[in-house]
Amino acid sequence: MFTDKMLRGLKLPKGKVQDVVWDDKVPNFGIKIGTNTKTFFVGVRVKGHYRSIKIGRYPEISLADARSAAWKIKGDAKQGIAPEQKKKAVERGTFKAMADAFND
Repeated sequence: MFTDKMLRGLKLPKGKVQDVVWDDKVPNFGIKIGTNTKTFFVGVRVKGHYRSIKIGRYPEISLADARSAAWKIKGDAKQGIAPEQKKKAVERGTFKAMADAFND
């Protein structure tokens, strides 16, 4: 299970360009470790297609906020709503209209 102390101590193994560590608390939620970055992501299926959705970089986004975002993304994915669809609809203020049209 991720903790802030554990995340702060994560290092990229020698000889690797990128590594992935998975959380035990939220299914399919992990962090990609790069040379100079640590990025939260969640894996979901939207209408049968696997997607790896970037949540944000640690520590700019907290562990608690990243977990919360992961749960929201997973909930939307169960309803068949991809994150970019939700973002566009929310920006236009028409999420309900988009969701209704999407389900027709």
